[in-house]
Amino acid sequence: MLLSQAPLITDWLSAVGQVAGAIGTFAAVAVALRLAVKDNRRLASELRDREASTARLVSATIRRGLGLTFLEIRNDSNEAIHDLDVRVTGAGALRVTGQNVEERNGRFVPAGPGSATESVRALRPGEVRRLVVEAADEAQTVDLPASAAVCFTDSAGLRWLRTAHEPPRRWLGD
Repeated sequence: MLLSQAPLITDWLSAVGQVAGAIGTFAAVAVALRLAVKDNRRLASELRDREASTARLVSATIRRGLGLTFLEIRNDSNEAIHDLDVRVTGAGALRVTGQNVEERNGRFVPAGPGSATESVRALRPGEVRRLVVEAADEAQTVDLPASAAVCFTDSAGLRWLRTAHEPPRRWLGD
């Protein structure tokens, strides 16, 4: 091998510099991809949080007041909710009669007949609806704790399921 063809120290330094540059470029691309994925996850989380803002303000609870057991459905959001489907579960078989309950002088009293499906078809912003809950067997009483699950559509057209006091979940169907 001729001396002029032998690698010089500058050739070795140049090669090491190229390898270091390639490693640096690879690391920069990996960091950029990681940041992009992390940012995308954060944006998706913020979107889900924004979507659920109305659903978090809707609740259905079983309450008892002076011997009367009733389902209280609340819409504390600024938007109407539609297509409500409420299910009540407890120690025994329970049913929502559809009879409305009103608060009079700090007491809850039956207010009049209604249809269980029609009376909770939609709730306006800030509306509270109370319906009588009875045991399916008239010889029994409603034992607490009982829980309620409400499935509804918000003003954006998203369907939600809220069970007791758990966070709402998107409902994509049966």
